[in-house]
Amino acid sequence: MALTDASAVLVALANAAMFLDQRQRAHTYRYETSAECLTYYGQCVQQVTRRLGDVRENLSEGVITAILGLICHDLYVGMLDRWNTHIRGLGRIFELRGGYRGLDANVTLFAGWLDVVGSVMEDTPPRLPRPPGFAALPPHVMSPDLSRLLTDLGPGCDSSGEIATAFNHVSSIVQAVEETLRRSKTFWRHENNLALIEWLGPATHFLLSMSRPIEVDDEARGIQLLPEAIRLALLLLLAALKQEVFLFTAHEADYLRCKFSTRVAHLREADYDHPCGTLYLWALVTVSLLSHSTQPGLYVNDIRSVLGRLGITSVEGMDMVNSLLSINILGVQATDLLPALVLSSCT
Repeated sequence: MALTDASAVLVALANAAMFLDQRQRAHTYRYETSAECLTYYGQCVQQVTRRLGDVRENLSEGVITAILGLICHDLYVGMLDRWNTHIRGLGRIFELRGGYRGLDANVTLFAGWLDVVGSVMEDTPPRLPRPPGFAALPPHVMSPDLSRLLTDLGPGCDSSGEIATAFNHVSSIVQAVEETLRRSKTFWRHENNLALIEWLGPATHFLLSMSRPIEVDDEARGIQLLPEAIRLALLLLLAALKQEVFLFTAHEADYLRCKFSTRVAHLREADYDHPCGTLYLWALVTVSLLSHSTQPGLYVNDIRSVLGRLGITSVEGMDMVNSLLSINILGVQATDLLPALVLSSCT
């Protein structure tokens, strides 16, 4: 895409200069002193600014491609303020041109992807409309146990439909990755492989677009916060897949874990029935496992408390979690928590 527009080429040159600078100044490199990189970047911004003032070009695919290059660069160097400015400007362009109509499929796909990659770092709704390549409804592939459990939520949970769609999105990714890894451990390394974008893009867009509590306070309890806890747990699972399978940086993980912990604080004393308690157990176990390398034993006491309220043993609880949506693909499984749960019960 960078070679399809003269302004976009300047971003490619900025990237090349940056990578060369990083290599030559391995111990002293700083982005703000990478003169050649910043020069090319500034030239691109100047050209795009000029073209935005030209009615013949301001809504063109070339300008959009150049802005996408700037956005990609901003994300790589961690300049979220610049990313925010450029993604909002791009959103305005799509609004004025009536959406993605007439654009190359790869342009729309990358626009949607770069939108959610930045948005998930702040856990905010996507700035751009859902691209045509992002399926709105994933295939129904969730496990039978999970399907029955969500049916049991009934009308009392206003978000049951969203929760089901969210689980289907992530379940379909887990299944696709498992099946593909059986054939090739490095399938994603092929130059033209867009699996990361095509699989994680739609799911991330949906999870970021889900309804969520306006404000978390002492009045927001129980089932009101459960969908939000599940949403955050699923985003953390996607972050782990992105990092462990695709070796793609997931800067959002720490922030999402912090937000999840605030929901747990409000859910500890909540009054929930068996279906909601089971989903809460899944979220706690999943986030605990995903955090094990940095925070071993996280939420063990909360997990024991939920097991007690559900009236089931640790083994039964971990088997139940695995039957809903397992994360074995990441090399961890619910039963890994059993020693900590047993130890916790003896102290």
